[in-house]
Amino acid sequence: MVDQITDIIEFGIPGGQGERGRDNQLKVGAVTSTPSGGAASASITGTYPTQILNLTLPRGEKGEKGDQGDEGNVTGLDSSLTAQVGGLIVRSAAGVIRPGLLHARAPSLVVGTSTMTYSVGTFTAAFARLSGATVLRQAGTVSRATTTAPTSNARLDVIYAIPPSSDAPQTPEVVVVQGAVAPVASLVKPAIPAGAIELAVAQVSAGATSTQGTGVVITQTAPYTATAGGVVIVRTATELAAWTPADGAEAYCLEDQVKYLRIGGTWAGGGTLMILSSAEFKAGWTILSSAAAWSLQGRGMGSTPWRSGLVAPWSGLYDLSGGFKVVTEIPIIFGVKLNSTAATPDDFVASTQPAPSSGTALGSFARKIRLRAGDVLTPGIYTTATNGPYGIIPGQPTWLSLDFVRP
Repeated sequence: MVDQITDIIEFGIPGGQGERGRDNQLKVGAVTSTPSGGAASASITGTYPTQILNLTLPRGEKGEKGDQGDEGNVTGLDSSLTAQVGGLIVRSAAGVIRPGLLHARAPSLVVGTSTMTYSVGTFTAAFARLSGATVLRQAGTVSRATTTAPTSNARLDVIYAIPPSSDAPQTPEVVVVQGAVAPVASLVKPAIPAGAIELAVAQVSAGATSTQGTGVVITQTAPYTATAGGVVIVRTATELAAWTPADGAEAYCLEDQVKYLRIGGTWAGGGTLMILSSAEFKAGWTILSSAAAWSLQGRGMGSTPWRSGLVAPWSGLYDLSGGFKVVTEIPIIFGVKLNSTAATPDDFVASTQPAPSSGTALGSFARKIRLRAGDVLTPGIYTTATNGPYGIIPGQPTWLSLDFVRP
């Protein structure tokens, strides 16, 4: 007997190739850290074809401490750079760098304001640092506040600049520090840190409400420096005397407006102008050598330039000039003798012989002359007249000038 077949077998015809489905755009979403030792996990959110993969990852365990690394070379690099910069800044004869501002034309770096603040303008400063120098620029104006004025007496504020503590090149820091309150005659400047450059000192009187009023007097004190071989500007003769570079260095003094040259360990420069406001002379040779008769118009060439005549303080080339206006109707000679007071007109090193006109004679001379240190130039008037006396016209002085040019 044959069993009855009950299963039904269905047969179909194969279909064609279907279209390509869209790619799934899987993006990383949140990544969450969990304490060390936990299990990692992942989850997918969203629907095809834009889904997001979120991860949960345990933190790794702390590793062992590594070996000590080699010492960095930042300081060494800074020392090398400052040494190179230091080679560009003027130094004293002992090799010490002169810190200060590289001169700009602004007459007042620190000025007052309508409040208790100081306004500090643009400047470039060379600071002595490590084995050399660093040059930093303050670009633009900055304001620095000070404290309220004292209720009595006065105090001194010092405004100064100092390099930043970081080795990286930056702008200088500008700081105001206040001194102790005291009577004006007893005021003492507050100290500033080593390596800082003083920019100005302000005297703050009691009751002042702004730094630009009469109660605050600001004095510019910033020292100047220069690049190697350049002219150093100094404010006063005292500052000039304190600056001791090697021979050949040059300086310009703002106080007397004279340029100086370093010769033999001293400053040579400027000139001496002597004025003879009144005098009488007779026939023959009249020596005008009395120091009491001449008034010194200081121009930077020493405090005792007269010894029976103008004294050359240094050996070198000078500009010698002189002039006069006298009451006379006869020819005269006004001139200068070198290391001589002989009563003859034939050894003048410079002279003038003007023709009288309308009862007066007016003349002048100018020449270059090479002198040795200590040479004396004695002025005098010579005439062959037998009458007289004649006189220098008051208000029209006789003058004699000696200006140092170069060694």
